[in-house]
Amino acid sequence: MTNRSAEHLYHKDDDIVRHLWKHKSCVANSVTYKLNSLYGGIANEHFNYFDINIAEGITLSGQLAIMWAEKTINKYMNNLFKTKDEDYVAYMDTDSLYVSLERLIEEINPDNPIDFIDQVCSQKLEKVLEKGYKELFDKTNGFENRMVMKREAIADKGIWCCRPDTNIVVNGETITIESFFNQFDGDTHIKDVSGKSFLIESFDDDTQNFEKDKIELCLRKPFKGEMYELTQNGKSVHVTGEHLILTRNKDTGLFTDWVKAKNLTEEDEVLLN
Repeated sequence: MTNRSAEHLYHKDDDIVRHLWKHKSCVANSVTYKLNSLYGGIANEHFNYFDINIAEGITLSGQLAIMWAEKTINKYMNNLFKTKDEDYVAYMDTDSLYVSLERLIEEINPDNPIDFIDQVCSQKLEKVLEKGYKELFDKTNGFENRMVMKREAIADKGIWCCRPDTNIVVNGETITIESFFNQFDGDTHIKDVSGKSFLIESFDDDTQNFEKDKIELCLRKPFKGEMYELTQNGKSVHVTGEHLILTRNKDTGLFTDWVKAKNLTEEDEVLLN
């Protein structure tokens, strides 16, 4: 493609760009679905190419890859802050890590936190992960190292690990997360709504008040595992074990302590609105 035709494509005909981008997304999704279907078939005893060893190998390899990334990031962050066994990974799933950089922002106090985090991710964390996966590749005597992780999103708050039928209050109206997600076009699992004015009620553990925050991103990913039902004062919510729940500090009486759902006890008082 010549520069002239490229300029025409991107500046003269946005419909073509959207069409090509949608086609690219469809191709990527179709390949993903086929690979996942093949894996599911291999684990099915009625499939012609059933092999439990291969199926188990795929599952364990995936677990090893993401847990290795978590270990690598936590080791780097603990060395950086001279802490011991602190967990800086707020959440992880099959192919993603959610890393908390709150302490870094508090210590550096940059003028533009978004640009600063972007640079930290591209210049530091991505290189740390690249080195970590090189070590994993050497340790397992791999054939070809194809493990690459890049920053996907930056946010100061997040709501995840909830079932699609979980109710949220957006712009004063109650709506399920699934309904909110499905109202936007596109086939991707992440929807960027930062350019729109969607406000959600959230609790600020600094002011101890419910406030309205702008929704930046909405993410949907499949989950296979154990769900937890939290019930208090007649209200309940279903979340994964990794979901961070705000609980009341027993000494101060304030809601300041974040605990993973799987680590909650009956003595914990959670905040359900």
